[in-house]
Amino acid sequence: MGNLEESTTIDSQTATTCSESSQTCISIQNLITTTDGNYETTGDVSLDVDWIIQPLETLTVKEGGKFIIASTLTVIGKIIVEGTLDNLSKNLLNITGSGVVIVETGATLNNGNDVNLFGSIVNTGSLVVYGTMNNNLGSLLNNISGEVSYSGTIKNNGFISKENDSYGTFYESVLGISTFVRKPEDLKPTDGLFGTLTNARLINSISVPKNTELINSAILVINNNSVINNYGTITNNNKINIARFGKIANNSIINNNSVINNYGVIDNYQNISNNDTINNIIIGKINNIEPNGTINPRGTINGNQPKEEVPPVKGINVRSRQSIVAVDVWGYKGQKLSVKISRTWVVVPALASNSESVYRIFKSGRVVHVNIFIDDVLVKSLYITVRD
Repeated sequence: MGNLEESTTIDSQTATTCSESSQTCISIQNLITTTDGNYETTGDVSLDVDWIIQPLETLTVKEGGKFIIASTLTVIGKIIVEGTLDNLSKNLLNITGSGVVIVETGATLNNGNDVNLFGSIVNTGSLVVYGTMNNNLGSLLNNISGEVSYSGTIKNNGFISKENDSYGTFYESVLGISTFVRKPEDLKPTDGLFGTLTNARLINSISVPKNTELINSAILVINNNSVINNYGTITNNNKINIARFGKIANNSIINNNSVINNYGVIDNYQNISNNDTINNIIIGKINNIEPNGTINPRGTINGNQPKEEVPPVKGINVRSRQSIVAVDVWGYKGQKLSVKISRTWVVVPALASNSESVYRIFKSGRVVHVNIFIDDVLVKSLYITVRD
């Protein structure tokens, strides 16, 4: 928290954040740090200082609580709203390209207060609305370079930015009841497949947007010559039937907790967690696409078997010389590398090769803490002395 580089100390109701660059600290009442280093509200919070939610950090606004933004809040990580998020900032709520704000079912995001405080949201990342978003009188939503996905309600009494005849990307779920009150007439949402499927359904070509989840609790049939492009999470708790010329293009995560009957194709670019059974029937097949297509765990796969993944030799090394702390990684091509050296983050969204290094310069003799994450999972943590 704070301005990019920070440390945090906690008591039961207060988070104290310190900026290494400015050597200043602030305390935020009714906010705590959890054991995994994320943040939760314990009551109503009023934020009147600028704050950056860093990569890998998550702020959860708990049910029954309210988080009031009266400053600039920049989201590089994630906000999960279970209660109420009030953006009353004279500046803005800035959701960056890697950032995400998820408004859960029953929760509310208020942009402005519809009276005399006007909010501003600039979204170049992802805003997901399962609950309610109110873009109130005089307030602005700028989504020109971002994605808004909604299966709940958007009430628009304010302004939505438009540039070159585009409002950006809006996905409206085909499941359940989605409402967009006072939507600009020329804003045309794209159909999206997310939310909970409770009745059998035949699906033609469609996408699961990023940072959304499709929970299948019924029978989902993917039609002939149709493709589901998955950029979010598909969780199968019942049955998915893929017709002979149907396809799932998995660009993110599939959690299979039941049965997939595949007469067609699954092109797997990322990860399938097969906790039950996949039946590849007749010509049905799974293609694990390099470099990241994996099935783990494999569970039971009947019929045509996917090509066995041959994992590259993987390794991580941390070294120091000439006041440099360097992290060397190999065998992780295409994966996300996040390194926290002392209070400084270095994030590489996709490693370009199987041998890469990142580094930072520190004062000689200092002991620094190094945390290394691969695809947002902590894989190594150590202390090292900075050497001449």
